[in-house]
Amino acid sequence: MWFIWEFVQPKSAWYIGILLFTLTFSILTCASSYAMKLLIDVVEQSSRAAISHEIFWPCLVFMGTYVGISLTLRCRNICARHFYPAVQKAMTTRLHQLLQKKEFHYFQVHLTGSIANRVIGLTRSAIELLDLLVNTWFIFSLVVMYLIFLFQCSPWFSLAYCLWLLVFIPVTLWCASYANDFSKGYAESQMTLAGYLVDSINNIYFVKLFGQYFHEQQRIDIASTDTFDRNVDLKDYLIRLRLVIDFFVLAILAINLVLLVYLYQYGLVTVGDFAFVITTTLDISWYLWEYFGEQFFRFIQEYGHAVQGFQLFKNPMYYQDVPNAKPLEVPHGLIEFKQMTYYYNESNKLFDAFNCQIRPGEKVGLVGYSGSGKTTLFHLLLRFLPIKSGEILIDGQRLSQVSLASVRENVSMIPQDTTLFHRSIRDNICYGNTGASDKDVIAAAKQAHAHDFIMQLPQGYDTIVGERGGKLSGGQCQRVAIARAFLKNAPILLLDEATSSLDTVTERAIYESLQKLIQGRTTVVIAHRLSTIKSMDKIIVLDAGQIVEQGSHHYLIRKGGYYANMWKHQTDQDILDDTVKETGA
Repeated sequence: MWFIWEFVQPKSAWYIGILLFTLTFSILTCASSYAMKLLIDVVEQSSRAAISHEIFWPCLVFMGTYVGISLTLRCRNICARHFYPAVQKAMTTRLHQLLQKKEFHYFQVHLTGSIANRVIGLTRSAIELLDLLVNTWFIFSLVVMYLIFLFQCSPWFSLAYCLWLLVFIPVTLWCASYANDFSKGYAESQMTLAGYLVDSINNIYFVKLFGQYFHEQQRIDIASTDTFDRNVDLKDYLIRLRLVIDFFVLAILAINLVLLVYLYQYGLVTVGDFAFVITTTLDISWYLWEYFGEQFFRFIQEYGHAVQGFQLFKNPMYYQDVPNAKPLEVPHGLIEFKQMTYYYNESNKLFDAFNCQIRPGEKVGLVGYSGSGKTTLFHLLLRFLPIKSGEILIDGQRLSQVSLASVRENVSMIPQDTTLFHRSIRDNICYGNTGASDKDVIAAAKQAHAHDFIMQLPQGYDTIVGERGGKLSGGQCQRVAIARAFLKNAPILLLDEATSSLDTVTERAIYESLQKLIQGRTTVVIAHRLSTIKSMDKIIVLDAGQIVEQGSHHYLIRKGGYYANMWKHQTDQDILDDTVKETGA
């Protein structure tokens, strides 16, 4: 609950107002019942001639309590209007900020739908919990006030209720503790089901491509059945618990009826007391039944959802800036890896005491077989992943000591798998520089050879690209990503197969644009098609996280090692592909 209190505190005055008006409502509710008791006593004890005079004040008190109740509820609603929406807004914003700080690896191993469902569920559950706490306060204050008023009738009724509560509350809470386990299991199964659904929908293209409808349905059915079973188990337990509550309600009602009859026989209670005690018994029993039979279990369920959501933010954040972190300044673009070690687990070190230097303005090609660590090296440079030891420096500045935002501002990357936001093309290009003008956006698009196809779209630059850029072809998405990099204009450029999704004609045009883009910038290019990096100043060959060769294209070919073998294999494959095409023609 401390996590929720962080958002309550700035608006705590409104929440205190809600609690105070709730207390006032409890007092007035009890007072109205007691005023009815006084009214009945006056009617029962007064003569017909004097009743019109003696009934005035009880009637005035009775009517006044209802006016007070109405005003109190309106005031409480005003406080709630200012409190709950503000807390929900602040909490949603804060949760998104915390989610942005999670390590990149976290999003690779957790289902997107499950994460989104937990964030939304935590916000909703927090509001529900705060509201249920108000209801708990209402029940508590109401019971206390009723006990005080019952004491005015006869101490025996207050004593009976106190003894009853001493048994009722512990037994109910003990039984409810088991409901908490059922609730947590149910909440967890809901999160899993939501994750499966979103995962299946996000990959619907491949579901249809491979005809795996039945497989996906089986997967969803298993998760749905688990959710159903856990829900049924929870409901069954709540039904049994409500039977226990019903037994206690009948017990206190019977006890009070016996006391009323006994005391009335000796003239110790009035007719008004009789009506007040019965009404009070029914009211308290009803409120307690509703609370422990409904609201308390809602509290348990929402608490379970909140706990599940809170697990997102319980783990430490890897990428928090050090205190007083300075912004990264890149006047030259020198990149250095010094004795850097990184591994997914200690038994399998990908980079072990890795050393490498990329000079300012140097154009470097990075090659190697799959799993050699090329993309991981990019992620380490961007601080998507934390190094275990050693240092990564840019222009002599340790990346661990500068602000993360400044690292991302000075390093631009075009990934192999380009994903666009479900927004307009303009918004996607501007993501590299949100303050750019339309003129700058168009200029960047022209440099990336994207302007022509954009203008052919129905809404031009205002065209919504669809989720993950689904309305555009792979090559079009790649060109939008390249335009974004042009607009960002960062001094260090990372290209991860930036032309992999383009046809030959477009690739040549983009290659010319990239040659302009990389001028004056330190550039590192991951390439599977070796012909695209022949003109690089230096080519680094990686194998299992180690540099096995480095040098120019011609030097490495003459050396006859790893790179030469890769080049020969790829050249032979290209010749074979051309032969197949000619034969097919």
